[in-house]
Amino acid sequence: MGEGIVLKHAETFPETNVDAYLLFTPNLGNNAPTTSQDLNLKSNFIKTHLTRGLGLKMLNEFGIHTYDSMHVVFYNSPEQMPIRSYSYRSMQASFPVDYKKALQSVSKPLLVLTGSKDEAFIAEEYAVAINSYSKGDHYIVEGETHNGISTMKTL
Repeated sequence: MGEGIVLKHAETFPETNVDAYLLFTPNLGNNAPTTSQDLNLKSNFIKTHLTRGLGLKMLNEFGIHTYDSMHVVFYNSPEQMPIRSYSYRSMQASFPVDYKKALQSVSKPLLVLTGSKDEAFIAEEYAVAINSYSKGDHYIVEGETHNGISTMKTL
């Protein structure tokens, strides 16, 4: 989730002084090629409370944010994982408004790593997005999952 927030920050505040960006499978947003449009994800890794999310989006359009803390995304992760669901508010903060603009805003070295067995995003599509809208590099780490990519021992 943090990587999408970093890109959103780069999109909003491109003058931020950083040395480089290392991102593990960032959420580029709903309109990015990396985001599966298949709501029946085969892996059962993510469950989305779609009607709640749509209802909250409609309320937000009218400036009503009272219920933004309600959880809309749930991960099929082990019980010991510290975070197993996200609120509407946190999900809205987890990706840039326009992934193309966000990637173009990155003027420092950029490296994006994705696991070949990522359950949340389409790993192969990152190369297209990164190569088309940035000067960064993308590598797929064979055999790694969405959570595994950030805990792997070596490349």
